[in-house]
Amino acid sequence: MAGPISISRIEPAAGRPGSLVSISGSNFSDRLDENKVEIGGVPALVVRVAKTELQVLVDEICTGGPIIVTSHGSIATAPSRFQISKMLPAPDSTNLLSPRRAGPHHRPRPSAWYPDRRHRGP
Repeated sequence: MAGPISISRIEPAAGRPGSLVSISGSNFSDRLDENKVEIGGVPALVVRVAKTELQVLVDEICTGGPIIVTSHGSIATAPSRFQISKMLPAPDSTNLLSPRRAGPHHRPRPSAWYPDRRHRGP
């Protein structure tokens, strides 16, 4: 039996749901099913394991919080909390489609690859 587990750092310390987080430490199990990870009380999916590192996916309902790892019947808490990054709004796609300034009546030209019914090529 291995000694008690410990967590030395998490990388990155912030991210969005679905992010991959690496947890560095010691004495983790090298079997996926023997490592349990929670972030803010929400289970995270363990996708890769080694004795000194776990990689987990942040669940979509996670709101951040302490990272707690259970392995070999031992429990460890990360030295810092995982923070959920604020999602940025999507850019205005009208401005991305045209090199000129898009006005209120501007309609981007359909793509040559995906023509619509009104546009039959150049």
